[in-house]
Amino acid sequence: MSVIRHKAMFVGRMLPIVCGLALGLGLTTAGCSALNPQAVEILFPSDIATELGAGTIQNASGHVVVFFINNTRFNGNLLNYLRSRSVDVDSDPNLRPRVRFFVEVVFDSETSSIFEFVDGSDLFEGVVIGLDADGNPTFDAVEPPPDLTENTLTNSVLQCDIGAVRPAVEFITTTDSPIHMFVPAFLKEITIATTDLGLIRRELKSTVQPGFVPLVMDSVNESGTVVRRRNFGTRDIPGFPYNMTCGSVVTFILSGELTLPFVIDEMDLNVPGYLDTDNPSKDAVPGRFKLEVSVR
Repeated sequence: MSVIRHKAMFVGRMLPIVCGLALGLGLTTAGCSALNPQAVEILFPSDIATELGAGTIQNASGHVVVFFINNTRFNGNLLNYLRSRSVDVDSDPNLRPRVRFFVEVVFDSETSSIFEFVDGSDLFEGVVIGLDADGNPTFDAVEPPPDLTENTLTNSVLQCDIGAVRPAVEFITTTDSPIHMFVPAFLKEITIATTDLGLIRRELKSTVQPGFVPLVMDSVNESGTVVRRRNFGTRDIPGFPYNMTCGSVVTFILSGELTLPFVIDEMDLNVPGYLDTDNPSKDAVPGRFKLEVSVR
């Protein structure tokens, strides 16, 4: 499976740049008049979109525009925790979890391409605190994962004729998904142990470093009853468009809140994590989400 990566497309800032980009993509032969008005509404601020409205056409022949809109947010408790660890969560007014979404475009010629849409902030907890063999605190720094700093891509203009625009991986109930979200904090798995003297103490069983995790559907039994609650409800995954009309605008909108469970760790600190017996909290990482698809 090949993945096509693109650099960020800066839109709605300088009209000459957008015109040049449109020309480079073959959208028009004279100026910026070939974009569907629905695409203009998403690409540009309202004042610019109004100015361009008179120069657009109702059906931009030969192209389909695909957008990925990341409307997810961080839970307030997680932000407060990251803030306490000196992670900058306040300088970005549009702070969003980092998300990547793999979309497969199938053409009428039966060829296909996979696009990796990426959007969101690059913050993460760079230091994990633990204990050494003597019980003294340790501070281990980690480098940002390469996938966290990759280029942003939120939209793509595709040439017709297109048979389908769909997730590159089916939404399934195991461990894979077309949508991955970056968990910015270390997650500790804690176990409750009993000493030879009968004392109860908490021990660190494992630590999961910050990284992308797949967002998967709830598991259900044969009668449709949810048996494991995860990141998507069975009704929160829409259908996907087939037999696209040239000039259409396909928009994928992901919403929800990145929420992590907290646990008292081996140092008696309240940190992101869970007990090794708490499977519901482990399954629910990193929260509940909803995907919406529209075609205009």
